[in-house]
Order: sequence, then structure tokens, then C-alpha cells
Amino acid sequence: MPDYDFYWLLNLSIAPKLGNWFENLWGDYRPEPDDFARQELKINYVRTYTECRAPSDFCPWGGTTFTEGGVPLCDLGEASSSDYWTDGGKVLKRRTGRMCLSGQDTGAGCLLWDLPPEARPTIVNGRIRSKSACSESTLQHECANPCKGQGTFDGYGCVLGVAPDGLVADLEDGVFYYRETWVGGIFSNPDCLPEHPYVSGKGCKFATVPSGRGAFVTNDNDLGKFYLEPTCNVTANMPNCPNPCPSGGKFDGFGCRLRSAPSGTVPFIYENGFYYQAINDPEPCWKGGSFDGSNCHLQDGVAGVAGAFLRGLDFYAPAQCPVIPWAQATGR
Repeated sequence: MPDYDFYWLLNLSIAPKLGNWFENLWGDYRPEPDDFARQELKINYVRTYTECRAPSDFCPWGGTTFTEGGVPLCDLGEASSSDYWTDGGKVLKRRTGRMCLSGQDTGAGCLLWDLPPEARPTIVNGRIRSKSACSESTLQHECANPCKGQGTFDGYGCVLGVAPDGLVADLEDGVFYYRETWVGGIFSNPDCLPEHPYVSGKGCKFATVPSGRGAFVTNDNDLGKFYLEPTCNVTANMPNCPNPCPSGGKFDGFGCRLRSAPSGTVPFIYENGFYYQAINDPEPCWKGGSFDGSNCHLQDGVAGVAGAFLRGLDFYAPAQCPVIPWAQATGR
């Protein structure tokens, strides 16, 4: 990529109709507007990246850079006792005699670090560490491309194409066909496109299923679609949705992470609210939240969103990626 400012050019190349194009081989043909078939290129979003070069790019909030298993991380210093804990992007320490000898007094503790939520600070072996700003936090690399160049993922499967109007999609013996009816052998040759030869008793051959790929067809709302099954877990591809967390939070491959319980606590969800078990201490909720007489309440769940769940210390809402109806996307 160039290392100077430039413009993105997202274009769709088109050519005149094939017959007229051949005329140019023997004459001085100049295409007219009517020689082109209408085409559309619809772009949901463009994702850009910034290259990390200087050490400060990796840990802009401070600390030193190190790698573990080839992944860049940030070391933020020592956390030598159980009085340290993390809460989302925050690193806190318990107050000493109701005072903060270092850090900002938040009422719940002494704030030592206040990082972006995606930094995910943790305490490991007496050290405070965080993710690097140069670690990709939105794409699941193991399933960034569920169709592997064969089809377009629509939230359901990898769409290879659609049957012409009035015909249905079918799959037989590893081959996609379109035809006039589900029952083979009782119809005459339909109007197959030139690139889709007619096969007696089956229909117009659309394509052969690639080796090793699962396949299926749908015929909904008088529209037949040819699908390949995704090559990996489609929920891992949720980040490719423009907004997988419309109710808030940040998608991390499992769901929309709304917040974390303080480290060293036992979190749970009750009536869609987020809690952790009270600490056996004169201050039962000294790591944050409000004491309700039994447990520590962190926050209410997201209104109108059911299915909140826990993963470790993290509270999640399910990711959502509404699929645009085919008719709306194509105008058909």
C-alpha cells in the first residue's frame, strides 16, 4: 500500500454487449449508451487499517510492548497483591484506609489505568497486561472469509446465484439445476441460458458443487437460490456485519460484550440484571456495584434484549445481524 494520502476507487467495470464488442475487431466501433446492460455495485462498508511501526503505536496508553505466542501485548506494571482488580478497561487498587495513595479515587477504588474497553486489561502472574492497540479485535481470523471466494455470504449461506424468474432451483447428485418443476422428466426443455446446458430429465445445469463443500438450495417467495455451506462457523463471521451490536457493546467473536465483572468475583445474571456474589468483607461490594442486601448489583440488562449470557467474567448480549431481504437488495 502507498505510504502517502490517496483516494479509494471502488468501481464496477462493465463492457458493451458481446455482439457489438466483436464488431470492433473488424471496424471502427464506438459503443453507445444503449450497448451497455445496467449493472449495480452495492457496498455495505469499507474497513481500513493503520500499520503499527513505532513502539508507541502498540501501547499508546503506556507500558512496554512484549509478545506472547506471536501476539503483541502491553505490560503495564506490577500488581503484587489481591488488592488489584480489573473492571472492563479499568485497572483499580483497593484504597488504603479509605484513601488512594496512588491513582484517582473513584469511590469504589483507586483508578490506576483507564484503558479503552478493547484493551481488555488482565492481571497475570502479578503483572498487569493488556491487549495491544495493534491487535485486530473485530475480525475472527479463523473465519474472516466463510465462503473462500465461492459465493457471497448472506447471513445464511454462500449464495452462488439464483434461478431465472419462473424456474425453481434444485440439487441432484452434487449438481445445481434450475427447471420448471420439482418432478423431473415431465417437462420440455425450458429456456436455459447459453452457459447452462440442458440435461434431459433434470433441467438446466447451473454448476457443479465443488469437491468437499456442502450445498443446498432454497425456493422462497418464488425465488430459487443456489447455496454452498460456509467453510467455517458463520457466527465467527459476525464482525463482517456492519453493526453486529445494535443494542450496545462490542463484538468479540462470541457476542456483544457489554461489561465485565471485577476480577476475583463470581458473576451471575438474575432477571436480566448483572451481579456478582458479595465479598466476605465489611465492604461486600468494595470492587464496585451496589449492595442489594445479598449480592452486588452492577447494572440492569439491556432493555428489549433477551438472552444475555456470561462467559468468564464478561456479560454479553447476543449478536444480531439482520439479513437484507433479497428483493430489497436487488430491487427484484
